[in-house]
Amino acid sequence: MSATLTATTTIGRIITGVAAAAVIWTASIPTDQASARSPFCGQRQTMVTALDKKFKETRRGIGLVSNKRMIELYVSGRGSWTVLFTHPNGTSCIGATGRNWQGLAPMEIPAPGAQSSF
Repeated sequence: MSATLTATTTIGRIITGVAAAAVIWTASIPTDQASARSPFCGQRQTMVTALDKKFKETRRGIGLVSNKRMIELYVSGRGSWTVLFTHPNGTSCIGATGRNWQGLAPMEIPAPGAQSSF
């Protein structure tokens, strides 16, 4: 196996692991009224406005996870990032934050048996 293919496979495993951890973690986010009073939760528009004003973060990705929750990724030009989970009732909670976000170009995955340029 070439070094490039090994690195690509490793990166794919890391991304899959992070995505799986995020989905599993969402099951632990409370959906009751107490979560709405948490400093890490609030109405979606309030949270989105705060991410924009305080950190200059804009939405870069979106998806659906268990229990009809929406997951969004917000990233700033300075590299700060936030994962925001939104419940069907409109309450959003911060799931994770970090620094030094590095955007990657989408990779084309060859069909099984196809010759790869890796």
